[in-house]
Amino acid sequence: MINDFYILGIALLRVRRLRVDKRSRLSMVAVFIVGFGACIVSMVRLIYLGLNFDNSVILYGGASTSIFTTLEMNLAIICSCSISFPAFYRRGKTAVRQIISKICW
Repeated sequence: MINDFYILGIALLRVRRLRVDKRSRLSMVAVFIVGFGACIVSMVRLIYLGLNFDNSVILYGGASTSIFTTLEMNLAIICSCSISFPAFYRRGKTAVRQIISKICW
């Protein structure tokens, strides 16, 4: 977990030094905020598991932390896929316009 925050800090320092427009910088920071959220959820899951760990009922312990695990994995997937969102939006926008123009006319 310490490595996750360390790598996130290094990446944020690198983004700060980039010479890009404000919109691109904000989109990169948004990706890192989602990654930071995944790190926070991971930390909460670890703390919750440490406080509520019961060796006698393993199935309940796994089920009670599954919401944190699911949230962490989904945030990580969103973070890794968000790099392609702008290209998907641009191409999807033109495709939707073409479909609507064919349907309406």
